Amino acid sequence: KEKQFTEEACAEVMSDIFRGLTYLHSHNVVHRDIKPDNILCSRNERPYTCKLADFGLSNFIAEKSIKQSDSDLVFSSAVGTPLYVAPELIRRRQYGPPIDVWACGVIMYLMLSGKLPFKATSKEELFRSILHKGVTFPDKYWHDISEEAKNLLRGL
Repeated sequence: KEKQFTEEACAEVMSDIFRGLTYLHSHNVVHRDIKPDNILCSRNERPYTCKLADFGLSNFIAEKSIKQSDSDLVFSSAVGTPLYVAPELIRRRQYGPPIDVWACGVIMYLMLSGKLPFKATSKEELFRSILHKGVTFPDKYWHDISEEAKNLLRGL
């Protein structure tokens, strides 16, 4: 809730989340609703231990539909929470595991800046922003974040 994380803390959280997604995707499952509310974190020996939760919208990709790469694994029904939805969902195009990675990028942006990457007053305006505006890094929120972190976000 507008709390900024250090790059180190963000990396710890996202490492756990990406490990979970790697496992899901390797078992032909797409979560389809990655958002902060669906990430459970607790404190142990290291600062954060995090896990994915709420698999209500997740979907299994049938073995016979699997092709050469994860990018070939696809669905076409719209799902997810608007603030974290990937462009291919807005366009109602086929999608697969990369939509989970997109949502992780939105979460990382939020964790590092305390702000969401796209602002809008309606769902339609939000979707236009996601489709047509690139991610920006206003100095007010990003002045102490490394170029490496920004480049990582650009790639997600």
